[in-house]
Amino acid sequence: IIIRWHSIVQSFCHKMAHMMDIDDRSTKKTINEQLPVEIRQSIDREITITIQNIKDGLRKSLEASDLDRGVDFYIKSLKRFLNLKHQLPNEDATLFIKMIYQLITLPDLDLSLGTKWADTLIHLLKKHKKLNIELPWRPLYAVISTHFHKRVGYTGRGIERAHASKMTSIAQAARPFFPPPAATEIYQEFKSYACPFDNIAFRSIGLMSLFLPTNPSKGFQTEWIPELLEMFKWIENSGAWSSFSLNLLSRIVKSNFQNFNFAPHLPAIFTFFLTELDLSVGNTKLPKIQSRKFPAEYEFLRGGHHQSSANFIGKSIGYLLGNSAPKSLEKDSGNFQPTIVLLDEMLSSIDTYYHPSNNGNWTDKLSSLLRVLTQTYTKRVGREPRDGLPWQLSKETDDRFIELILPLTLQTLYSKSSNASRSACSALYDLSNVDASKVLPPFLEMVYPALETLNSTHQIQSILEALASVCSTLFDPKAFPEGTSHMANILNLTLPAIDTNDMDKTKTTIKFYYRFLSSVPMGDDPAGLFSDWSLMFLDRMFTMLSHKDKDEKEEDWWYPSLLRRTCRLLFMQSSASVYTFNLKKLVENLSSPVLNSKKEYGLLLEGAVHARPEIALKELIPYFLGKLKFQGKLAEISDDELVWNISNLKHSLRYAGSSLLNYRQELENFLPLALSAKSKTVFKEATKLVKNFLRTFVSVYPADFRSLPKSQFSQLSESNLEQSFGQMFSKSEAEIEWHVPTKPEIEVAKNAAEFLLNTAVENLRRIFAENNVNAREDIWKNLSLIRQIYRGISVIVPINKNSENKNSEQSRVSLIPNSINTSIFETNTSIRSTCASILTEATKFLTSGTQDDIKSIKRLISTWKFYLNFQGVSAHKSKGNRWLNPVLKDKYKNYVKGKQYRSRIFHVESAYALYMSRMTDRNYGLSLEEHRPIFNSLFNLSSHTYSQVRKKAQQRLTSIRHVPRSGGEFLGKILGTLGTVGTDENSQREVKAAGFLILSRTFLNRILRSWKFRRNFMWEISKSHVQDENKIQTLLYQLFVGFALGYHQLNFGSPKLPKTFQDEFNLKVQDENSNRWETGNREYHAEITRKLVEILQTNPTLHWRYQIMLSTCLLLLVRRDVQLEVQLESVKWFLKCMGSEIAALRLLSGIALGIISSTYKSRDIQHAVTSCDRRLTPDDLENCPQFVNKNYFGYNGPMTLPTVPTVQLEDQSKLRALFQETFQVENLGKILKYQALDHKQKTEEGGNSTFDISNLASLAGKFGGNLMNHLSKVRGIEELAAKEILNEMGKSKKSWPYTKSSQSNSIFNVANANMWRGIGSICPSIMSETLKIVSEFLNSNETGEQCVAIEVLAGFARVHKDIPPSQELWDLIIPGISRGISATGPGLLAEWTDAIRFSTFNSDSRKFKPLLEFLMNSPFSGTVANQAKRLLLIKAILIEISWKSPKLNYAVLQLVVPHLSHEYKQVRQVIAEILAVITFNLWEPSRENSNFKLKVDPQLENLAQTFLERLNSDRMEDDKTDTTHLRETFLIWIHSVISFGDAQSIVGILPLLLKNVFSLAKMAGNSEEDISRLALANSALIAQSFLGNFVLGRILGTIAELSRDPVWHVRGTVLPFIQIVAFTHQFLISPQDREAMINITLNMLTDPQVEVRELARVALSSLAKSILGNPTEISQKFLKTAPPRKRGQKFQGNVIERHGAVLGLCGIVESRPYDVPTWFPEILAALSQYTHDPSPIKESVRYTFAEFWRTHQDTWSILKDKFSEEQLQIIND
Repeated sequence: IIIRWHSIVQSFCHKMAHMMDIDDRSTKKTINEQLPVEIRQSIDREITITIQNIKDGLRKSLEASDLDRGVDFYIKSLKRFLNLKHQLPNEDATLFIKMIYQLITLPDLDLSLGTKWADTLIHLLKKHKKLNIELPWRPLYAVISTHFHKRVGYTGRGIERAHASKMTSIAQAARPFFPPPAATEIYQEFKSYACPFDNIAFRSIGLMSLFLPTNPSKGFQTEWIPELLEMFKWIENSGAWSSFSLNLLSRIVKSNFQNFNFAPHLPAIFTFFLTELDLSVGNTKLPKIQSRKFPAEYEFLRGGHHQSSANFIGKSIGYLLGNSAPKSLEKDSGNFQPTIVLLDEMLSSIDTYYHPSNNGNWTDKLSSLLRVLTQTYTKRVGREPRDGLPWQLSKETDDRFIELILPLTLQTLYSKSSNASRSACSALYDLSNVDASKVLPPFLEMVYPALETLNSTHQIQSILEALASVCSTLFDPKAFPEGTSHMANILNLTLPAIDTNDMDKTKTTIKFYYRFLSSVPMGDDPAGLFSDWSLMFLDRMFTMLSHKDKDEKEEDWWYPSLLRRTCRLLFMQSSASVYTFNLKKLVENLSSPVLNSKKEYGLLLEGAVHARPEIALKELIPYFLGKLKFQGKLAEISDDELVWNISNLKHSLRYAGSSLLNYRQELENFLPLALSAKSKTVFKEATKLVKNFLRTFVSVYPADFRSLPKSQFSQLSESNLEQSFGQMFSKSEAEIEWHVPTKPEIEVAKNAAEFLLNTAVENLRRIFAENNVNAREDIWKNLSLIRQIYRGISVIVPINKNSENKNSEQSRVSLIPNSINTSIFETNTSIRSTCASILTEATKFLTSGTQDDIKSIKRLISTWKFYLNFQGVSAHKSKGNRWLNPVLKDKYKNYVKGKQYRSRIFHVESAYALYMSRMTDRNYGLSLEEHRPIFNSLFNLSSHTYSQVRKKAQQRLTSIRHVPRSGGEFLGKILGTLGTVGTDENSQREVKAAGFLILSRTFLNRILRSWKFRRNFMWEISKSHVQDENKIQTLLYQLFVGFALGYHQLNFGSPKLPKTFQDEFNLKVQDENSNRWETGNREYHAEITRKLVEILQTNPTLHWRYQIMLSTCLLLLVRRDVQLEVQLESVKWFLKCMGSEIAALRLLSGIALGIISSTYKSRDIQHAVTSCDRRLTPDDLENCPQFVNKNYFGYNGPMTLPTVPTVQLEDQSKLRALFQETFQVENLGKILKYQALDHKQKTEEGGNSTFDISNLASLAGKFGGNLMNHLSKVRGIEELAAKEILNEMGKSKKSWPYTKSSQSNSIFNVANANMWRGIGSICPSIMSETLKIVSEFLNSNETGEQCVAIEVLAGFARVHKDIPPSQELWDLIIPGISRGISATGPGLLAEWTDAIRFSTFNSDSRKFKPLLEFLMNSPFSGTVANQAKRLLLIKAILIEISWKSPKLNYAVLQLVVPHLSHEYKQVRQVIAEILAVITFNLWEPSRENSNFKLKVDPQLENLAQTFLERLNSDRMEDDKTDTTHLRETFLIWIHSVISFGDAQSIVGILPLLLKNVFSLAKMAGNSEEDISRLALANSALIAQSFLGNFVLGRILGTIAELSRDPVWHVRGTVLPFIQIVAFTHQFLISPQDREAMINITLNMLTDPQVEVRELARVALSSLAKSILGNPTEISQKFLKTAPPRKRGQKFQGNVIERHGAVLGLCGIVESRPYDVPTWFPEILAALSQYTHDPSPIKESVRYTFAEFWRTHQDTWSILKDKFSEEQLQIIND
């Protein structure tokens, strides 16, 4: 008791200390504190002002009900604020979390808004985990529940998937904030859905894994754990079920390993882990259990990342380590093994799967297990104290863990899978942080052989990757003192890996050097290691760069950034003397141009100048100017030399900073000379030189990227150099030094920019004034110069703030200062107006009728880009840093040391990335008035004659999103142009330009967010039929496709804010604004609906393509929340199209009517049974006075059914009248005829669609970018796209049939059945007329007409869930089924089967009593085909009725049992399948520990006994035919149950059946070979299934008896079974059973039949890996039984016994296919002495040696050292 209380108190103290540290924002260090002083001084004020602006803006927007614009803007502002790493006070964080959470969980919130706001809420929740707030879980669950069913009205799959994914992420982040009572509520709520007979079980386990808090402080109860562990076994071999279960288990273990004793459950848990790894055991030709299909409607519960099950297994084991029976619980715990022992057993049994030669689908899975396991363990080492408590880790655990994991990690390094190799590198790094002294020496033993050869590219790359991962630990003298002694050898040996012919190897080497230089400062060491190595490194680099191919393109996005960092560190980390040598070496190699590698040389120069600018510039500036200038002019050298030297000079200036002021005059004199070059390539390089000259003076960047602060680096000496290696730093210790522009620097940049800019402007104005159309090159040059000047000084040029926002209701938030020290330009703001003026003039001049200067126009457009965005740092550079830093974070972080990192450089890189994020974030203060002329010019250029100009202009125009309220103005202009009709070329180009612009993300998303623009778009697109040009028609059709795929149900007005929400946040909501917007939007909806219907009705000759397009638009407008009068004309149109000759229109109309029917169908009959207070039994359901339709209702405890919304009776009556008017007899017959024709066409086409547009179908999930790239690749899209969209619309979100898959050859159309179901519910009066026509169709010889009749009957049968079908309906259904049964051939049996399942799924069986009575009336009379068909229909009903009606299952069971040995195979097959369905339906899933006896239904036990009695009776020997038939039924029954993953339903009676299963394996002969193969398959499937302790014990007793069977086929079948069971159940097998299995195998080594002996060898090989343990003792017994004889000695003795002993030795040798344990050499040497024994002994030995050499040849050079000289000689001989 004292120990337990000590543990609890200590844990509480640790948590409280952590909370106090986290919540004390005044003491917590942030990366913002490492920014330049000028920024830090404004951060506090910036935080206060910004937060207040956001709060005020949110309040005003909410009071104005402006969610779409106002609230959205301020939540985006909050997101930007958080991305800038600002600390948010706790009270403000609480306010924002509660507010955004309640907004996102509003019932009617637009999906797009919820999706956009989710990231901000998730960020807040994750960064403020310790806040004391409570969030209700039910509102979020209600939002997520909307994704379980198809929405009324069409919603694009892209937005729906994105919203669902974000909501699940919110649930994961909000889970810690649920109140303590929520855990019980969640568990009970979702447990009620845990019905394994229905797919809703996936919903139950998925929601539990998502919502259930597992921390005891949040209400989780540990008594739930055993029940959950049993639930995890219910569904076998389902990836989704396993993923959910393992995810939940890993969270439970993490939260409860300190206070719950998992020891009794560890064997079952590890068996579960081993099963889910799904490793192949034994003969790969043996069948495997089929995977249960995961329902599509629950796919989003798995989240966006879809983590591998191996990740959850690794996490679970990592937290289970150290968990053993606490001392206070030992009395009740029993003798349990600790987790580390079970982990040892598991890894020993699967280690061969880690070998690089044993590659398969398990490779990445097992490597992920290694990575996550080591990472979890390392985190625990860093977080947990070590006070000797039972659950804590210890030094002994560390040593044992490393001993187990390290060999597998080193082995996986050489995997052929790159993912596996990277996972091994990560695991190696984590292990080295635990104990480097035990991890790194074995690793170094692998390093040297690999580096010395360099021939095996795969191995050398893996070693280099691993070195890059561990080098910070390897060279840290505190962690690994011996590491520095290896530094010289490793650095020198890796240099040859820099190879021009192998760039992958080169990149990996550069990665290693970067990691090395990040941790090790290159000081003045006595041996001169660093100076020698750096010079050799530069030599290798220069050699490689000199041979670089000109056409070589960079594929890895990360490599240029990594190379830049490496070059910078090479000089940064060098001492003064080493730096001098390196700089001299660099200058020596600049004499000859290497144009193909000028970028790489430039990076080296940038690094040299950045490290020590004074020294470098003193060497470089005179050198380059001397090359470039001669007597005051540009040197007369070749263009290549000019480009080379100017490029190098350009890079030398990039990070020169204030040191360049000393060379200001020389450079200012040289710039005009460089710009006077006649060559365009030289001039282009000169403009870049101008850019860098300006940028170096005005840029802010870290001046120091060293691994030590400048103060420590300057004090390095020979005595303390080694101690500085691998030093770790926290954020506060980084001491980052920045270059911040001084006033003299800015003055120089200002003067130079003004001079050059004025010169360029004057030149351009002179050209424009002279109207010099031949000065194309001069125009291009001056525009290029202006562009580069902009790029150089953009960070200090002020931006005119938007004056239009000053009096706006929404106070826009300005988060980011555009520059530092910008006061110099405050009096000179005319620079922007001057530039805008000249660029506008250039636009007019270049777009005049006489100009076609394409290059200059493109340059002009690219210059507009910088003027519009005005970002000081290129966006792609910022993006590269944002991507690379998270990658580096995992590499640098040391989990053992908490939040310290192995290198200070990571903090410097993070601070720089943060600064660039501030400088490149969007500026929302731009003025629309100022930029309107620019946008007008770009819009005009977007329809330019030349395509290159058009594309450039269209790309730039999308930046309009940076300017507030500009999108609406220009989008209206674009939409107006879209409807332009003209035959001239200019008009057609304008339409094309508008179409391409709308296809972009900027404008199409804007259209989809506004009812006004939706109306305008639909109206303009509706006029596309007047276009004559084919390309325009195709473009507009593509535009229509993109619009339809991204469409979603946008609200008319803002959702009503609840009164509690208003009170909580003290809001005074103005409802009139919301009502005003709602009224206007409803008018837009009604207007466009009316216009579309008018076009369709007044243009009878309209092409079918446009009829489809406009009808699709009408379908998109069908909504539940619109008055019926608005949609009445649309309904009339769709009803009319039901009889259209166009198949696509009929399909479209069917979908529309299905939506309308589901909206307005009669709901006056409510569910009488709405809740239950206990777990219902089948008797409760059968005796209930009301129908219970849901399969899962009441199965697993109390639950409540959702309420049903009511429908106005007036709307129903109007629709009913309209339906009655349309569905007259004539029209009704026509409609049904057309549906029959559709079926006929589908049948003739083989059930496939008439089109194949897989690209387009996938776009629904990918929508979000420019669709043109996708759509342009699809041929004939203008003919087929609409039909594909209709298919997307018609796809049901629910997997149907809900429990099992339908017949693959069925043409039954579920959409049609649903349509007739809806029609029947709205207008019951038309059912009688329809049934008259249906009766004629049933008697038709046309398959299509019969199928339509079946669909109508199925739909009418489901009109009312709570009322049985009418007798009139049965009078048609039953004769129709009878006709189908009696038909020759299969007839429409598949269609009738689907129809019955459609009618009965999730329905009460009592509603279908007439059908059941008909089917069960003499089912075994008539022809064989008739009997099989009738039984198949009975099977279909049983599948859907499931567990709810045991009486029906019993009745069918009694019906078929007398016919188990039916004379016809077709009937026997169906009988066996029915028995499998009944077995599953009568299953009682275990809710207790599997050690206890399982519950088995008495009827199933009787069935098993019936089979056994008949199979084993003497009479069966007399009737061979009857015996064969019975055996076949018996085996098919078992196979049907187990092969579909339902083994748990039969596992309770398996011990009774197993003997007969194995006995049937002895069958031989033509008539019985199928039975033998089926018996073998069943034995393998049983072995793969999860068997509890109780079942295992009984089964092994049967196995022992069967091993002595007189028939050798039976004995042989036992061995593969033992092999699989021993592997999959090794943790559940008791010591007695282990010994029994080993003895059985050993005894069978001396079996009289040689085939059995060989199988025993294979089985023993597997047992040696799983349950045998150390084989030394047993091998000595084999050697004693069969001692080796000398060559030439005459053989005497029993051959069988000797062969068995030798086979035992062979099996032991074969158990280690890739390594050589200590006991192995002696056994192998002894085995070699049997090669001269008589057959079959020598053949067995030779086979084993052949396998040995095959599997060990790759590593024989290493493994042979484990043999003595004598043993090697024996083996070689």
